[in-house]
Amino acid sequence: MSDTDQLTSLSNRRSLDRFLTHTIARARIDRKPVAVLMIDVDHFKPVNDTHGHQVGDDSLREIAGRIQASSRWPADMVARYGGEEFCVVLPNTDRQSAMAVAQRMRESVASEPVTTRIGLLKLTVSLGVYAAVPTENDSPDSFLEQADMALYQSKQEGRNRVTLQGAVSS
Repeated sequence: MSDTDQLTSLSNRRSLDRFLTHTIARARIDRKPVAVLMIDVDHFKPVNDTHGHQVGDDSLREIAGRIQASSRWPADMVARYGGEEFCVVLPNTDRQSAMAVAQRMRESVASEPVTTRIGLLKLTVSLGVYAAVPTENDSPDSFLEQADMALYQSKQEGRNRVTLQGAVSS
């Protein structure tokens, strides 16, 4: 079985789950922070409904490339989480650094229209960020859940923004 998402060439969900489990276990031992970013393409359903799934696929491929190019180190994992959602795991990354990476990712998508087979489309992404030193009570699912709650807040507050879990959004 492959660890790569066929559409975007990013890591797939199964690979992400394995990596996050290992990263959290290692960080717990080393007492180092781990950051998880959840990313969702804003208003993506109308792209597929209006222009077709092939245009949606074009958009996801380009957005995936921009997110990957905005990560920092080879140790960072960028994965397709499902549909139009992506997840980024940043080992040894505190809240401030995670927010800087997230803002860079948001800006990389918002700054220029996405190239598709029908021309350029202006798209944005919303992000949720969670960063902490894992404790014995933390699990990969708890990190994903916290980042997802922050993502939900970004969506509720108007999209095209980054929200840090437990903090005021920006």
